[in-house]
Amino acid sequence: MFSLLIVHSPQIQVTGIIPERATLFKSALEPCRLTFKAAMGGEYVAIFKHGDDLRQDQLIIQIITLMDRLLRRENLDLRLTPYKVLATSSKHGFVQFIESHAVADVCTISPFDVIYGKYCKYNWYAVCFSLYSLILLA
Repeated sequence: MFSLLIVHSPQIQVTGIIPERATLFKSALEPCRLTFKAAMGGEYVAIFKHGDDLRQDQLIIQIITLMDRLLRRENLDLRLTPYKVLATSSKHGFVQFIESHAVADVCTISPFDVIYGKYCKYNWYAVCFSLYSLILLA
């Protein structure tokens, strides 16, 4: 059995693609979501884009990742999740797929859950301070 390294995530080795999990996104260039079998078990999902130059995307994501690391060293965590991008040519490339919530699901989340509950990503004191500042400015 052979295995390949995912170039933009070299710690992950894949042994194949799960064809029944491949899907095309509804957009002009129809990027393809590919699910790979990981050598250590599990799956790795990436998006293959054809007809899109990802070289600038790759550079910008690298800059954002560097800035995130520098800010974290100074104890300023902006909770960024920069995804990985690998331009394989001027017309092709891979983008790491990050699971997220659908927009419709996000719209149904109550503000209480966002500020205090399971979706809370921020210090609620900071949120309250921001709201208080907006009230003072009004």
